[in-house]
Amino acid sequence: MTQIKIITSPDDVYDNCVRLLCVDLNKEQTEFISNTLKKIENDCAVYIWTTDDDAEWLFDKVFKSDVIILNCESEHQDIVGWIMGFKKTKYLGNPKKLKIINKNAIYSEQDILQSLGEINI
Repeated sequence: MTQIKIITSPDDVYDNCVRLLCVDLNKEQTEFISNTLKKIENDCAVYIWTTDDDAEWLFDKVFKSDVIILNCESEHQDIVGWIMGFKKTKYLGNPKKLKIINKNAIYSEQDILQSLGEINI
């Protein structure tokens, strides 16, 4: 049975699993990701960062995560711009001018499942 762990600041997990970081998702995006994760086959640690959380924790998890899902419409555009530069970043929302940096938009559950399925643990 697949195990999904939700981790928030200041916690961490040291399991051998796929690590997904969700950055400042809105309610609709969170529900979309939650429903999609019900279909994965690998154990998964889901790091969740919101604007109320510590930025240092976020920076650590950016480097520890296998896949990052970002709300590119977050009010923290400085963080959005930095995270968009990582190849492992997928995004939800309208990236405006940042689209030239990252073409990994999420249009469907399949986009997420494919990204998570490509990771060998």
